[in-house]
Amino acid sequence: MQQSWSVLDRVFACRCKRPVFFRNSQCIGCASQLGYEPELGKMFALVPANGENTFRLAGARTRALYRRCENFTSPAACNWIVPVGNSQSAPKLCVSAA
Repeated sequence: MQQSWSVLDRVFACRCKRPVFFRNSQCIGCASQLGYEPELGKMFALVPANGENTFRLAGARTRALYRRCENFTSPAACNWIVPVGNSQSAPKLCVSAA
């Protein structure tokens, strides 16, 4: 019997090395904010950047800026992140919510 794999079953690691799961938005070990980056397929600890509500990804090779999906504060509590880019017209919803 072949098992189906999903990102929901996957265990990631926070920057503190503790396990975090797909639905987490904060690490219970170090209290880092977490976000899922769909292009990279990973959960990352979010490091506050210069702008309001903008973040960089801890441990990532990219220096890109991100913000949380607008549905983070909704009942959906989406923990996906959205690239900010160089434009104010960057999407406010992640690809899952759009």
